[in-house]
Amino acid sequence: MNSMAKRIILIITLLFVNNYAQNQIDSIKVDSLLNEAFELRWLNPMESIFISSKALEISKSINYGSGIAKSYSFMGVAYENLSMYDEALKHYLEGLKIADSLKLFKDIGFAYNNIANYYIHVKKFELVLEFLNKGYKIAQAINDPELLAYIYRNFSYYYREIKDYNTALNFAKKSLEIREQLNDERGIITSLREILVIYFNSKDYSNAEQTLKKLYEIIGDNKKHSLQLARIKRTEAQILQQKKKYVEAVKKFDESLEIFKSINNLEGIIRIYKLKAELYSSIGKYKEAYFHILQNNAYQDSLNEMISFQKIYLLEVQYRNKELQNKLLLASEEIKQRNIILISLFIGFMILGVSVYFTQRANSEKRKLIEKISEQNKLLEEDNKNKQKIISIIGHDIKNPLGSVYSISDFLINNSDSLEQSELKNYLEIIYRANKNLILLLDNLILWSMNKLGNLNYSFSEVNLNDVVDKIIDLYYSNIQEKNLTVIKNIEYGKVLADENMLSAILRNLINNSIKFCDNNGEIRIRSVLENDRVLISVIDNGKGLTQDQINNIIQEDESFSSYAKKSESSTGLGLQVVKDFVKLHNGELFISSKPNKETVFSFSIKKIKSEVPHLT
Repeated sequence: MNSMAKRIILIITLLFVNNYAQNQIDSIKVDSLLNEAFELRWLNPMESIFISSKALEISKSINYGSGIAKSYSFMGVAYENLSMYDEALKHYLEGLKIADSLKLFKDIGFAYNNIANYYIHVKKFELVLEFLNKGYKIAQAINDPELLAYIYRNFSYYYREIKDYNTALNFAKKSLEIREQLNDERGIITSLREILVIYFNSKDYSNAEQTLKKLYEIIGDNKKHSLQLARIKRTEAQILQQKKKYVEAVKKFDESLEIFKSINNLEGIIRIYKLKAELYSSIGKYKEAYFHILQNNAYQDSLNEMISFQKIYLLEVQYRNKELQNKLLLASEEIKQRNIILISLFIGFMILGVSVYFTQRANSEKRKLIEKISEQNKLLEEDNKNKQKIISIIGHDIKNPLGSVYSISDFLINNSDSLEQSELKNYLEIIYRANKNLILLLDNLILWSMNKLGNLNYSFSEVNLNDVVDKIIDLYYSNIQEKNLTVIKNIEYGKVLADENMLSAILRNLINNSIKFCDNNGEIRIRSVLENDRVLISVIDNGKGLTQDQINNIIQEDESFSSYAKKSESSTGLGLQVVKDFVKLHNGELFISSKPNKETVFSFSIKKIKSEVPHLT
């Protein structure tokens, strides 16, 4: 196969790889937007709708089915919170249609749950159980505890609305049990508040007060639960009113009102003024009752005006989104046409390559032309070296393993008939290892790019270091066996405060480097020791090692660091850049020490879990 065909095939392959990486980044961006929209669904439904619309736009552009279904679902929830029930149902049904067509069973289950919740709000109780039972069957079939917790909670809402308090309480407790198993603080608070309301409605004030105590202990002064806290204080005030403790009841109503005002929740404010008016009227304080009725009416007028404005504004946004969708549809058609041309070119050049493979002689003038094109391509490659850094990383980090796979494949095509079975197997194993390294490169590239673009979504929680290390050792077991390496694990402190995905990426890159740079029969040690309130994690190998200049380059430079191992090994340095960036995001430091041909130590610090008891493994 001539060099021109090889070059074109490589370029087209890189274009496909680049498109894949961009889709991965976009899908993670969609998930991040949807998380933000979910958090705002109660506090700021309008903003939640706008963010979900953006997620929907991106999801459609990359054909991300789950993102499309969730975007419609989250918009439906926000519309329901704005009392725009027809819009809510329309979006729920659209999300259900998408999820059902793609067999996204969890999204289908949540769609049924949301539709049931809609029918509870509009008091169409005859339809509630139909959709809740459908959602329940899916949650059981896919064994999804989160979905089941939501289903149980809506069962509780339904039975509370029809005043079957015992059944409602049973379902609320089932939801709470799952939330506690999932360690879902927001879900625990929501379930406990539902239990509180059931106790209040059934006049079981003793258990209601016990539930209030649990809620206040969990919430504390955490402002992210302000809306729930305001509602809880409102219910406590109602309990005190029923017990004829009017002074205390007014105080709790005022505390609830202050929180509702601080988060600008008009519906909460209106309800407090209404309840206080009823309280004052019941004890003969008609002047105070009249004042609170006036306040209730004033805020009700403001709420009606705001809802009218929101509906008009959202209709305008929907109109603009429709125009945008039409433009997106046209752009999508253009992209499809471009992809058809690209695929046709790819197939055409593959056929050309096969033809060239079987051709023993070529026209001399064509050869000269190909040589000229080849020289021109070299010049173009030189001119493009200083373009965007991410493109250069793709070109360097992915081109080499792809080139190796291509060269070996070309050799096998030309010589497969003369190779022994064992030789053929060796070459296939080389291709397999090259592809495995390419996958690691792509993972590192995506992580590095997302971090640089500010789109990396992460959260810190308790992580078991032993489990992370064991999974990585299992991942590289065949590489370890191939070199007959000894891996020693000495984890003194095993529980750390970290993002599990980032911690795995750090250790995966360090352990992979140690495997690469160790000689046969070498040794790798993975250890953790306590230093004040942090854990120092180290990966140590007895490979070739580093000079002090090389160490300085890694620590100080923000560029990729070339191989420091044998010629048979390779490293782009992108993995080390991921390590540096992720350690920094954990407020840690990277330490490197080396004695050439004796020992190389890569260490980084990370916060420990305070309750961790030291143990050796």
